[in-house]
Amino acid sequence: MLSGIIDLHVHTAPDVRERCLDDIELAQSALRRGARAIVLKSHVVPTMDRAYIAEKVVPGIRVFGGITLNPEVGGLNLAAVENAIKMKAKIVWLPTGYAANERKRLGKTDGIEVVVGNRIAPPLMEILELIARHDVILGTGHLAPAETMLVVSKAKELGVRKIVITHPEWSTIDMSIEEQLTLSTYGVFFERCYARNL
Repeated sequence: MLSGIIDLHVHTAPDVRERCLDDIELAQSALRRGARAIVLKSHVVPTMDRAYIAEKVVPGIRVFGGITLNPEVGGLNLAAVENAIKMKAKIVWLPTGYAANERKRLGKTDGIEVVVGNRIAPPLMEILELIARHDVILGTGHLAPAETMLVVSKAKELGVRKIVITHPEWSTIDMSIEEQLTLSTYGVFFERCYARNL
């Protein structure tokens, strides 16, 4: 049943949290199950270079990486995104654990704001333009639903073609069915994550 699938969201070791598999073990496991490709995700480091090595070590499956715009890469850092794309990043994820939405839910005020008032933060505008120009995937990270609506609308306006709504059922996102239906009119994809804390 997994033949030909592409898994866009797998966290592997090494990481700051314990993970079940490292990059090579994941690629080997996915190949055995007939997957077409996997995407390595990290909240703290870019994964394009790791993906390149894993694909060399495990021929027969495509392995891709991306970058998550948390503080470890400078947040909404245009230079980091530019270099990630030069290194063949396939996905740029907006902030996850350090999204303002997520940090506020933890009683913190140090989150990365992608929306200021009712407008997209200027650094994100440049990043969205870059994503559109290079036709990579935008992952919405752990934004609040209202923020996601604004970002998706602006991203589409700027020409971003591939948008993945990151696990909308996640506890800190908690996107309603009605909100998902509204977003579906933009032609986005919804990521459903069935395994947690692995």
